[in-house]
Amino acid sequence: MPLAGPTATSSVLVAAACLAALLDAWSSWFRHGVTADYVASAPGVGVADLTSASATGRTADALYVFAVIAAVVAVLVWLARVRANTRGQVPRRLPRTLAAGGWLATAAAGVALTLFHDLDATVDHLSQLARLDSALATAQCLAGAALVVVIRRTTNRITTETNQPGRTMRG
Repeated sequence: MPLAGPTATSSVLVAAACLAALLDAWSSWFRHGVTADYVASAPGVGVADLTSASATGRTADALYVFAVIAAVVAVLVWLARVRANTRGQVPRRLPRTLAAGGWLATAAAGVALTLFHDLDATVDHLSQLARLDSALATAQCLAGAALVVVIRRTTNRITTETNQPGRTMRG
């Protein structure tokens, strides 16, 4: 099965999920700043600014969730094709569900932590929440970069192994 399309798609969508995580972290800092200014009675900061900051945060949250879901789907398609291409060459070591389960658990943990902290967020906790979002965004970017490297290396290795004379690629 061809891997060029799923490889490029999953790499781009994982990078997009990382950028969306950074945007979400920025929106948390923005909400914190506006809320702190409002509580401190800074001139020019009103309820409209709080509403705008909240709307910006909700938009960034929705974009982040959408990007993660799209990246998960793309990586699962890529994993299925890699598995299909290597099925006849390498004996099966782990069940297919473990490949999907490992990725979904990582993504779900990041989203769940953010959601749980959002539910308990008050003015006093917004600073901690913003730091947590920044840490999660940084960790997701590092994990995303590592995943892109793994995707590229695996694809290159499988392509060179399956395109040797006398071997045929499945699909």
